[in-house]
Amino acid sequence: MQEDNSIYVNFFISWFPLLLVLIIWLVPLVVIGKSKRVGRKEKAIWLFATFFVSWASFMLYLIIAPVMQNDD
Repeated sequence: MQEDNSIYVNFFISWFPLLLVLIIWLVPLVVIGKSKRVGRKEKAIWLFATFFVSWASFMLYLIIAPVMQNDD
């Protein structure tokens, strides 16, 4: 019985950090994707930047967006 629990614990311990990193990486993408602060073109640029440099461009987005006039 103890051996069965250790399989689940080991699985959780090994996959939880990866899932946590994935969630942290996806949060800025979801926030920008659902935002109505910027138009489609600028949103695409912000999403592209955030995809590659995640939190750095997300912080810039929160500080300076919108840069261009809204095209929606």
